[in-house]
Amino acid sequence: MIPLVLHIEPLAKGFITGGGLIMAIGAQNAFLISQSIRRQYHFFIATACILLDIVLIFSGMFVISQALNNNPQWIVIMKWTGVIFLTAYGIFSLHSAFKKKIIDLEKSFIDSRKKAFLMTLALTLLNPHAYLDTMVLMSGVGAQYEPEGHFYFSVGACVAGGIWFYTICFAGGYLQPYFKNSFIWQVLDFITGLIMLGIALTLVF
Repeated sequence: MIPLVLHIEPLAKGFITGGGLIMAIGAQNAFLISQSIRRQYHFFIATACILLDIVLIFSGMFVISQALNNNPQWIVIMKWTGVIFLTAYGIFSLHSAFKKKIIDLEKSFIDSRKKAFLMTLALTLLNPHAYLDTMVLMSGVGAQYEPEGHFYFSVGACVAGGIWFYTICFAGGYLQPYFKNSFIWQVLDFITGLIMLGIALTLVF
């Protein structure tokens, strides 16, 4: 019973830390919210987000954070790649926000699982904030525990992410009727564009 009790603390700390970081509305979340409202590949995208976060969290805790500390030039490369990608995505969303359109939730620029996966991959791996959260902040908090506690801390963070992403998927179904209104959809596009540009600006400054 004692080992189990000792594992509860890093598990809970990982859950709280991971949940707090993942729930911030970033590139991943904005994209998943948009696709959940459309009901297009949303569970597939959520699953991809969860799997990618698992890889990043465990890699950050046990391997990659040390490698990035030894090779700071890679952080710079990831930073500017992310700035370019997020700026382009933000401009695209803002342009869409100012265009009047007939709302057809069956149509989307994501029309296949392959495109959905590639977009999720890009929004995750080309966003330096993902590495900052999973490989620097989480590994920094988890480092206070013994090596065995690192595993349970990582599991807690991954569980929080899974609950959050699937919650977005289910919530999208309830929001869908409201987004048959063109104006509300334009507002979402506008907010998404601002989020993407805001993230890009924080990377620059």
